[in-house]
Amino acid sequence: MSMCAEVKEYPNSYAFLIEMPGLKREDFNIQLVDNHKVLLISVDKEREKEEGVKYVRAERRFGNYSRKFEISEDMNTEMISALYKDGVLTVTFDKLKRKKSKTVHVELA
Repeated sequence: MSMCAEVKEYPNSYAFLIEMPGLKREDFNIQLVDNHKVLLISVDKEREKEEGVKYVRAERRFGNYSRKFEISEDMNTEMISALYKDGVLTVTFDKLKRKKSKTVHVELA
């Protein structure tokens, strides 16, 4: 199953929005891998077994699937949160605070 995603940049954060309807919180596994350079989202969705049921049509996907996203250098991997609401998983990273560049004048001797 493909995970359709949007990545949004806000003034102080980044948000990954992934449409994943019909899942439960426990179906998700969200990890930072490869030295915190990659966000890995994986899902394990099993079909409920019903006695005596014959599927006439089955278009929904079940099983294991995952997607990787590269993490940019200004994403704070220590400040990450995830929320699953109304079929959309949102993973948010705060931006790293950048130090303002400072100019130093050096006198020639």
